[in-house]
Amino acid sequence: MSLGRYIYRILLVSRITFFSWFRVQQVLVGVFLTSILYIAVFGLVMSRLIDEKYILFILPGVVAIYAATLTIIPIGTIVHTAMGRSELYLYAIPIPRFGIIASRLIVAILIVEIASAVSIFSYWIILAEPNYMLFIATLPAVPLTVAISLMYIALAFIIRDPPKYFTIVSSIAGALIVLSTAYYPVEAFRHFPDAFIALVELNPVSVASDLGRAFLGIYVGDPIQKTYLLILEAILISALSIRVTARRLER
Repeated sequence: MSLGRYIYRILLVSRITFFSWFRVQQVLVGVFLTSILYIAVFGLVMSRLIDEKYILFILPGVVAIYAATLTIIPIGTIVHTAMGRSELYLYAIPIPRFGIIASRLIVAILIVEIASAVSIFSYWIILAEPNYMLFIATLPAVPLTVAISLMYIALAFIIRDPPKYFTIVSSIAGALIVLSTAYYPVEAFRHFPDAFIALVELNPVSVASDLGRAFLGIYVGDPIQKTYLLILEAILISALSIRVTARRLER
């Protein structure tokens, strides 16, 4: 099979998978309703209780949360591929398991980006304040989405048991969110030990959130350092995940 034909089939499977997932109620709620409520309710209410800039503070954090949570939906089906099962349409469109993984990764990125755009438009409508810098502030979530998706894919080939897989992955996503600065600044952890605070700051969800805030001018810190840290973490997580997945695919 030629490379062009191979890429065409991956994109075709990605399109089919995307539209099939986009008819699922859980996806529609997560991408549209939850995205709007994060800004319209949580962000707006907390901005009146804590700080008027909180609604701007929370948006990069919300996008980072999407990278950790919404990716579970399309990536989760990889566990069935790891078990040797395939969707029915793959019989009509023959594609290697690596192609299935690539198509799921594409769908995960699309879902996160759509949810991010919905949150941004919600901000524009609620505050009547179009701010195109918000799109730039969501860019750090792209490498984060890729790295976390690849990690979930690697776990699918390690666990190979759907109930156990979704329990573990959901727990990991929850830990990444709670132990991060997605909702609140690192100063909120000031009563915890220094080692714990360092762990929170190194959390890739925290790094992506703070870097997005740096683009908006509401982060007190070194954005260059955060950029290098995010790139390093994304490369390390991705490289390890790809290595694990590649070894499992050889079996």
